[in-house]
Amino acid sequence: MSSHGSNCRYAREPVFNWIPYYQLVANQKTSTSLQAAMALPDLFVPGRENFAADLGSGEGRDTLELLAQGWHVVAVDNTHVAMEKLAERAAELNLSSRLQTVEASFATADWGIVDLVTANLSLPYCPPELFQSLWQRIASSLRPGGILTTQLFGDRHSAAQMPFVNTFTRAQVEELLKPFDVTTFKEVETPGQWANSGKPINIHEFQILARKREDSSNPSDRNICPSPSRSTTPNTTAFSATRTQFGESTRPSLWRWPIASRLRSFVLNLLRFGRGSSAPTAAKRRTSTTSPCQSPVN
Repeated sequence: MSSHGSNCRYAREPVFNWIPYYQLVANQKTSTSLQAAMALPDLFVPGRENFAADLGSGEGRDTLELLAQGWHVVAVDNTHVAMEKLAERAAELNLSSRLQTVEASFATADWGIVDLVTANLSLPYCPPELFQSLWQRIASSLRPGGILTTQLFGDRHSAAQMPFVNTFTRAQVEELLKPFDVTTFKEVETPGQWANSGKPINIHEFQILARKREDSSNPSDRNICPSPSRSTTPNTTAFSATRTQFGESTRPSLWRWPIASRLRSFVLNLLRFGRGSSAPTAAKRRTSTTSPCQSPVN
């Protein structure tokens, strides 16, 4: 494990307003993780349409680079201002014809079948109860031989104590990666700071570049582990975006956004606790000594 050398000093702060972070990174170079993926000699195939999905695209730092390299890109983000800015920048560069924007949470959106999924510092902020289904859909959306590039937070990240952030042990990440042939897997721990507030934090993350196996079984048949000590309550109001023609965008109803779903769950929990029920204790949790999903013992 490396104790230094993270690709980023800043981290997305777990807040509902992503605009300051997107503005901070909008004019920075393409993320290091995507640069590594684009350097693979067989990723982009000349002579045919190559499709990529950018999950949590923001104002399009990575999306615009992919478009410039000839990709068709589905950019997914639920921040309206960021989606507008991305569309404007793509139009200025005459790249709109190969861009589709989906204004929705990537946790529930549909981006079709692609050759590349890039999710730069976004997957940790998927609602924890939706992470398992999201990971399955990422694997299912990749063609055999397709590439995933992303980061997952480790259990020593400063965000580990926040109930709406996903963190993982190394064993859990290795379990998640079973449908893939791993090209790059780096565990990094380094001091950093939140992009919005500037507060110091400990960054502990797994940097991943992986290829879906040609003979990979349907990942929906696998028991993919959710984040440790996270709720698995279904999100009954999740929005699933439908793909449209490239150059257009989709936008969900306001009340189907994840923030409304979280508020609903919060109110239901308050009512439930008010009737005398209590949160589950560690002793009540089902554990297995052999399960890779088991939470670490404190």
